[in-house]
Amino acid sequence: MKTWASILVAALVLGLAGLAEARGHAGKRAHAGKHNGLSGTIQSVAADGKSVVVAHKGTTATVALADTTKVAIKHAKREKPQAATLAALHAGERVNVRPAAGTASKVVIFDFPKKHHRRGAAA
Repeated sequence: MKTWASILVAALVLGLAGLAEARGHAGKRAHAGKHNGLSGTIQSVAADGKSVVVAHKGTTATVALADTTKVAIKHAKREKPQAATLAALHAGERVNVRPAAGTASKVVIFDFPKKHHRRGAAA
């Protein structure tokens, strides 16, 4: 009887571990496409307004803009973005540009402070 109970417990543990592993991968796949694009700070805007240089983690990327590029401004984290124009892009602003390569189809400007304090981080 003890042998069967031990085998049943082992099978249950392995089954739950496999389920947790499968759920973890499914969550990563579903989340991966949500935040595609390039997030960073605008270093400069071209005089004609057709491109911006975005700095991200020590690297810079030049992103082309078109007249059809949609621009939006978020004033708060849990707020829907409000429509804006290409003239709203200025150096020093935090942005998310989609897609990361080629001509941008959407640019979101973040007009609220970045979170500075993280739980467990040294001050």
